[in-house]
Amino acid sequence: KRSLYDIVSPADAYEESIRRMFRFEHEKGIKPTVNLKSIIKKDPHDARFYLDYPFMSDIVRKVRQLNGEIGLHGSYQSGRDPQLFHAEKRQLESVLGIKIESHRFHYLRYSFPDSFRILESQRIRTDSSVGWAEQAGYRTGFTHPHNMFDPETNRRLNLVQIPMLMMDMQLFNYMQLSAEEAVSLTQKQVDLAEKYGGVVTWNFHHMIYDQVEAPGCDILFEKSLNYAHSKNPQYYTMGEIHETH
Repeated sequence: KRSLYDIVSPADAYEESIRRMFRFEHEKGIKPTVNLKSIIKKDPHDARFYLDYPFMSDIVRKVRQLNGEIGLHGSYQSGRDPQLFHAEKRQLESVLGIKIESHRFHYLRYSFPDSFRILESQRIRTDSSVGWAEQAGYRTGFTHPHNMFDPETNRRLNLVQIPMLMMDMQLFNYMQLSAEEAVSLTQKQVDLAEKYGGVVTWNFHHMIYDQVEAPGCDILFEKSLNYAHSKNPQYYTMGEIHETH
């Protein structure tokens, strides 16, 4: 079914999904941080290179209209290769003509503390990679953003870690939750953040409105954000969190 759909309408499902995400965020006043991959040295775990895709200019324009931010989604190998990370960041900045200061590693794959030294050396100010892959929740126990610390050099890094609570595929693929169970879990996360004065940072992928590839993700996206919105939250991009930290 998925293969037939892709043949009949190649890439259209992704484009429409992204547009619907942006429309929903516009209605709620949400300022998204959109992390994009910049593939220099492709690993089997990485997606194809898409920065030359014509729709990319629409994404950049819409993020700006939403007062959002574009960050780097470091590739599978970049957290262990300073030169590769530098090349990816430089390419993304060159293609889009913007300064990149926010980041998340692909597959949340990093080596502590080396990967975060790389981020700091490349003037990345905010990262949101310290989260669980197989489970949801605050991995470090902090509900609020905090600076990373290098225990080997006994030094506070100039890098703010923004706790990532949940990824959509995490709930469906790893935890095997139904859409209703996933929504219930995210609502509990909102209540927890509200109780302890923390942040809610969720990672939604671009295909959530694609019913063939990601069934149930649209329900999770809309119901979770509607619940958070009912709490009258303050919305920030990753960069703005750094400024208020």
